[in-house]
Amino acid sequence: LARTGFDLGFPLLLDQGGVGADKYAVRGLPATMLVDAKGQFAFGGVGAREWNSPEVVAEIMPLFD
Repeated sequence: LARTGFDLGFPLLLDQGGVGADKYAVRGLPATMLVDAKGQFAFGGVGAREWNSPEVVAEIMPLFD
C-alpha cells in the first residue's frame, strides 16, 4: 500500500503466520474480517463481497460509533 500511495485510514493485517486465521476460524480466501477494539469479530466473512452495497454499509457503519 505504501508504494501505491493509497491510504486506507485503518490498519491492514497481513496474516503471514496464520495466527489470525486460526483465531477467527478463517477457512477460505478471500476472507475479510473486521475486528473491534476488544479483538472480537465484528463483521466479515469468506468470499467476495460488494463492500459498498447499501446493505453492507448499513452493517459496517455502526461499528465506527
